[in-house]
Amino acid sequence: MLTVSSKVKSFVKIFLPAKPYGVYDVVMSPALCATPCTKSLRFTFDLYDDSLPEIQLPPSGGPFQKTTLPTLYLTNAPALASITTITLAFNASGISSLSAEAPVNTANLLESTVTSVKRITVELPSQITAPGVFMVRLRFTLTDVVVKSSAPFAFKVFDGFAPRVIEINPARIPTATMVEGGKLNLQSTISLLCANFPNDLTNLEELKAVLSAASLQTANAKVLEVNHLVICDSGVPDCNRTLVKLRMPALEAPGIEVLVLSRIVAGSLQQLAMANLTFVPSCDHEFVCKQSGKMVNYVKLMGNPIFETEYSPNVCLDKMVISDPLVLKVSPKAGGAGVQVEVQVTNLPAFAAQDVSVVV
Repeated sequence: MLTVSSKVKSFVKIFLPAKPYGVYDVVMSPALCATPCTKSLRFTFDLYDDSLPEIQLPPSGGPFQKTTLPTLYLTNAPALASITTITLAFNASGISSLSAEAPVNTANLLESTVTSVKRITVELPSQITAPGVFMVRLRFTLTDVVVKSSAPFAFKVFDGFAPRVIEINPARIPTATMVEGGKLNLQSTISLLCANFPNDLTNLEELKAVLSAASLQTANAKVLEVNHLVICDSGVPDCNRTLVKLRMPALEAPGIEVLVLSRIVAGSLQQLAMANLTFVPSCDHEFVCKQSGKMVNYVKLMGNPIFETEYSPNVCLDKMVISDPLVLKVSPKAGGAGVQVEVQVTNLPAFAAQDVSVVV
């Protein structure tokens, strides 16, 4: 057990026993928990020969319009003089049914700037001309007829001209929360890094962001910004980059929701891309603040409700710094029944109509 462990998070270091190579189920339980232990944790671990070639930080994907994969970096690569052939193997995974192999020129295996790390450039097999997910490995056949293969890595082949969402920030979005007996409808601002969006999309009113109709929580998000970060010449795949900022609706329940981005073209919706958004329960900010004799800073929480993995004291406010409510302005000061009166006040702990009681 590492010393950085806390009451809410543990860090455990384990040493693997000598066993045949393969995938194993690992079970971790409290030492005093009787068998069968209901508090056991399970995960899988792939035990492999660490003397085999290993691809460091393999790429996660690329467009099928590009014939060359990103450069691969290897440790434990065989000596060049001992290699007869190198083969790149794409094996079907998931919904993909196509498998393909392509020879790699041994001259492509070169030294890198890092000691004991080699680099190699490989071509995408010519048979792959459509999106798919593959398990990829390099296979080295040596002069003594021994074959050494790297551990496979997942590689997603996509259409380099189709719009898609690359990154979502933050990755988790808080749902509505209860504070002091009242509900706060938290509306987070998120950023989407998108590829291949139309460069002429500049009017915010043309872009629609809607949580999928398949969801029980269908709602619209407000488009705040569309910023084209990178604009490339036409015909260059997977190059354009666009940052889209959205104000999300307040949802009641956590879960995975599908966001659909569409463009209004001639009065009709043209779907651009989809993304899965993760909504999670909000932290119990009220409990955390009360531990230090403070209250939740409603204004700060509503203005930036980004989910924290740990409870944050930054949304707590010292009650002593809040003065008594004070009327600043009343307009009009007189009128008949049914007249609308506007009242400006300060330090009134209310953020919605239901938070205010008025007695005349």
